[in-house]
Order: sequence, then C-alpha cells, then structure tokens
Amino acid sequence: DARDLMQREFYNMVTEVAHDVVITLAPSTGYSINAVYGVPNEIINTTTDGAVTVRIGSAFLASNGGGIFVSMADKSAGVADPSNPLLSAAVTYTEAKSGAAGANSDVVMLGSENPPANLAKAQLLVDQYLTLTSALDAYHTQGDRQTAFTQLDGLLGRMESAEVSGVQKELDLVRGLRNRSAALAGVGEVPDELKPLQLVGKWEVTAQSGLRDVARGDIIELTENGQFITYRKSGREAGSEVLQSFQVNENQLYIDYTSLVFRYRLKNDRLRMRTIDNEKLDLKRVEAST
Repeated sequence: DARDLMQREFYNMVTEVAHDVVITLAPSTGYSINAVYGVPNEIINTTTDGAVTVRIGSAFLASNGGGIFVSMADKSAGVADPSNPLLSAAVTYTEAKSGAAGANSDVVMLGSENPPANLAKAQLLVDQYLTLTSALDAYHTQGDRQTAFTQLDGLLGRMESAEVSGVQKELDLVRGLRNRSAALAGVGEVPDELKPLQLVGKWEVTAQSGLRDVARGDIIELTENGQFITYRKSGREAGSEVLQSFQVNENQLYIDYTSLVFRYRLKNDRLRMRTIDNEKLDLKRVEAST
C-alpha cells in the first residue's frame, strides 16, 4: 500500500543522482526503431535520421530495476550484416552532487541465443500491453466480443507457455479477462459465477404474459451495474423509459422492489424468463453490451 511504498522508497524518491539526462538511441543502417516502451511519450522525440532521444529532467535512485525497451524493424531485406550493431545508445547527464557533466555509450548487437531473462520479460509485458489495448478496443469500440475473446485467449496461451518468472499477477489478470470475455462471447462452458454476464446487453421483447409496463416490441437493456431499463416502443407510452434495477445469479433474476423473481434460460440469442406464478418474458438479443 501507499504507506509501505513511502517507507520503502522515500529516501530514493528524494535522492536525485542526475539531471538534464538525455538518452539517444540511433539505429544502424538497414534498421529502424518502431516503438519505445518504458518512458512516457511526451519525453520522446524522433530525429530526421531515425534516432530517438529521451529527455529526463531529473533521475532518482530506485530499488526496483527498470529499463527502456525498443522494438526494431529490419529494412535491409535480410542483407544487413549481423556482425554490425543493431543500434548505438548514448547517455549524457549532469551529476546532481558535483555538477559535473557525464556521458556514456554502448552498442547493441543482434543476439544469437535466447534473450536474457529481463528482455524476455519485457517482450512478454509489451505483448500483454498491446494485446489488451487491441482487445479492449474490439470490445468497447467495435462491440466485437468474439475478436476480444480470441485475442485474450491467444495472449493467455503465450504467457502460460513463456516460462517467464515474476509475472504471476499479470497472468492472473489476463486469465480473469479471458474467462470473462469467453462468457460474454458465449464460448465454451461458462462457469456459474460468470453466467450473469451473458445477460448484459439490449433485448427485444418477443412475448410476455402477466406483466405490466412492458409489451411485445419493447426493448429491455440489462447493464453491468444492475440497471433494468425498458424502452417503450408502442401505445400511449411509446418513447418513454421505465428505469428499474435488478439482481442476478446463475439461475435467477430479481427486479428490485417488486415480487418478480424470474428463473431464466439463455440459448444463443434467446432469453426465456419465467416466475413461479407463470409470468413470462421472452427476449431476443438485439445488441451486445459494449
């Protein structure tokens, strides 16, 4: 928590070691830098020759190791000399204590063996970030549940087979999102605790019996935060909305402050709901939740 973080890191947070730090990453001929991860976009600049500069106002101590990860592309059509560096890296800075200028540089070669553990972890985390961003866009912007599930399912498989240590929390996060997306996409056997998620969305009333304030052709929207909204489409009430709330488990749906407790059954895009008094509500999905 915040208190533990302050106790552990306060000294580091207030101990400046350098300022006016400039890191320059210059790709060699035949290569280009696609993206830079690990620093905010606002402090990254790309020069006309393809080099990337990162400007950091102040640098402080840290107990957790960090780094900058760069993805690169081979523009040489496979004829680049592997004995040449992929890129050169240089850093200039001013020492906080003495005020003296400092500099260092190095080159990065194309590795011939498996990547070091830290690089493999960085690759996995970048894959996680890019895939989650794409999957969330597919779900929220495009309303494409199947694509979101496919991307998350593939990501989980890659993470589970990567044999990278120190990513258990990330694995748990992705596994939870994958299972949730599977329920929303109607893929496979849905766990009981996730079945209510399948009800979220907009439904058209195809038949009803024994109920007030709802008629055939009306639209009912069930939201993730428990709203039960009826959009009236016919009669004197056409254009009005009935706002209610509901609670749901894997078998039953209860409309708050009423006597209506429905047992429900979902099959494909059809939702069949019945009470013990034989009140019924039959629905057809018209729009998935986004």
